[in-house]
Amino acid sequence: MKKRLLLLLMPVLFSCSEDNVARNTCVAEMRVLYSSDLRCSDPGKMEAHLQEAEFEGQLVYFPEVICIFCGLAPVTMGYNCQKEIVEFKDVKRLKNIRRVYDSCKNKFL
Repeated sequence: MKKRLLLLLMPVLFSCSEDNVARNTCVAEMRVLYSSDLRCSDPGKMEAHLQEAEFEGQLVYFPEVICIFCGLAPVTMGYNCQKEIVEFKDVKRLKNIRRVYDSCKNKFL
């Protein structure tokens, strides 16, 4: 698994600034951490992608679940790059939310 991750990150390691390398490495690690949650079983109806946001001055990662038939509660926790759990006491404080991995396309964005 580590070899795959390294191969995936090779182009990034040689073409990005140090901050971008650290961030991209973190995104790849979060993809592995959430691998059992991220899926695209029925595109447009049941999908789970990886999201990134800023929360209290740090980047956090959590799954974005799209389910047209489900009543879903807002996300309540995620992980930072140190793989520490971060609880979102107020989901409105999540800033700059963006998808960083698309499970349907199996592609980092």
